[in-house]
Amino acid sequence: MLIGLLVASCFVVGSNHGVEVASISPAPCTASAISSAYNSANQVPAGVHALRVQSMGCVGGWAWVVANVGAISSTSYDVTMVWEYNHLVGHWVPLDRLLWCKPGLLANEVYRMGCFSN
Repeated sequence: MLIGLLVASCFVVGSNHGVEVASISPAPCTASAISSAYNSANQVPAGVHALRVQSMGCVGGWAWVVANVGAISSTSYDVTMVWEYNHLVGHWVPLDRLLWCKPGLLANEVYRMGCFSN
């Protein structure tokens, strides 16, 4: 009988009926949010900025981005990147494609669109 009460109480506590559940706001999937994170990332050389996001897509907290980057238009180039939204710091973080572009690590769309170009 005691075991039955313990099991039943686990199901009641585990359900969300009448229990406040904290939710995490979704990642802002916008060119502006990605560009801002790119420009403020520590590993970006001084004077290099994301000039224009050409295409992008998000799946949950993952994103792929094709952007034209460079200090000035004549020396800019296209780059494909993959990103993860970090809820702790509140912005997108670029990922090392060498480490992350492996089957099963990223959302399928992000893997397909962000890992097979330049």
